[in-house]
Amino acid sequence: MNWYENTPAGFGPMFGGKWVDDSGKSSLSTDPAWQKLFKWQKDLIDWYGYDKLVKFQSGLGDEFSAQNAFEKGKVAMNYDGEWRTAFIADEAPKLDYGTAPVPVDDANPDLYGGGYTTGNIAGIPKRAQHPEHGWALLKYLATDDKAMTLLSNGLRNVPTTVASAKSPGLKPDPKFGTFLKIYQSPHTTTTPVTAAGSANQELFNSFTNKWQAGRVSDLETGLKSVDKAIDAQLANAQGKQVP
Repeated sequence: MNWYENTPAGFGPMFGGKWVDDSGKSSLSTDPAWQKLFKWQKDLIDWYGYDKLVKFQSGLGDEFSAQNAFEKGKVAMNYDGEWRTAFIADEAPKLDYGTAPVPVDDANPDLYGGGYTTGNIAGIPKRAQHPEHGWALLKYLATDDKAMTLLSNGLRNVPTTVASAKSPGLKPDPKFGTFLKIYQSPHTTTTPVTAAGSANQELFNSFTNKWQAGRVSDLETGLKSVDKAIDAQLANAQGKQVP
């Protein structure tokens, strides 16, 4: 985990993990899907050997470079986003590969076809000389279906509205088309938007590093501590008193 796109957020849909409960509290320790995911992942890490994986990883190229391990044939299967199809076409056009939704928990086969998604991120510089024009462009790029279709065909990013994702103007090849189907799956999830930004993911990622390295003796207790830290971060960001 935390190598390239291998993250708890990305793997969560494999087991149907939920980030929060009905009250909005962090539910990493109370949703059994997360413990099932982490035990499965730790078994895999232990099978390879944690130290061996760390050593192997240290010799691999940067994710967003022509030395990407998958593009160089150093890993046989890679969890990645739709943009990788464009990188491969540019940097490793002879690579023979296919795309498919991630495997899922055997006990929940209906989850297959889903995945993890986030929206496109765009912003206006704080010191922009013409913020009103920047806002007009931002609105156009973020809400106009034709604009998102055009960008998708050029950048190979999944367009982020339902209409644009189904636009007849899209020109997906079979490899990219897999991601359009994943985006439209009812089992595709994302991480909750919070007042604390990405603090929930950062805290969870940090715990993951300790877990897979064998530095966590009790998984449930460890996840409870992450829940507590996430809830505290959110309360602080909202200006509430931490209980």
